[in-house]
Amino acid sequence: MGYQACLNASSETMEQGSVGAGTGASVGKIFGQKSAVKSGIGSASLVATDGLVVAALAVVNNFGDVLDYRTGSILAGSRNPETNQFLDTTRFLAGMKKPPAPPVAENTNLAVICTNAKLDKVGANILAKLAEAGLARTLSPLHSTFDGDIIFAVSIGEVEAEINRLGILAAEVLAKAVNNAVIFADGLGALPALKDLKK
Repeated sequence: MGYQACLNASSETMEQGSVGAGTGASVGKIFGQKSAVKSGIGSASLVATDGLVVAALAVVNNFGDVLDYRTGSILAGSRNPETNQFLDTTRFLAGMKKPPAPPVAENTNLAVICTNAKLDKVGANILAKLAEAGLARTLSPLHSTFDGDIIFAVSIGEVEAEINRLGILAAEVLAKAVNNAVIFADGLGALPALKDLKK
């Protein structure tokens, strides 16, 4: 599948939202799918003035909520199905004496950072670790026992870049990609997307 993905790669604008790996994704599942919001796959990128490119792709299938990376407010997540008001998964978890009743839907957040910076294997691992700040800004709670979260980093270039600067930029584009995963998602049956809740 990886080889086929490389053959299918193009420079055209990538679809975001409820497509590909994001088709079945949702967020805010502490009270089950009836209170969840549709999510999907999101991407973001930037090109610095020195030619450094940093891009992120994220599949967001989070147990908890997605926060607006600029304001920290809940962008999508567990909601009251009657009023569609967001309920704040982290606040509910903090007040629970027992874990939520099973079955809790399977959840995982997958991300890849791609850059034209020159990186070896150690540098790519450091970049993935630094990019995690983007998840911390946008997923609440992050790394719950109900989620499996992973970030990969790949380098496809020879641009010299200081690793901390690269990490800051990677965190920024990853945060935007996570937000885009819910902004571009489409509802599925009784499961609304953010754009449905804003109508």
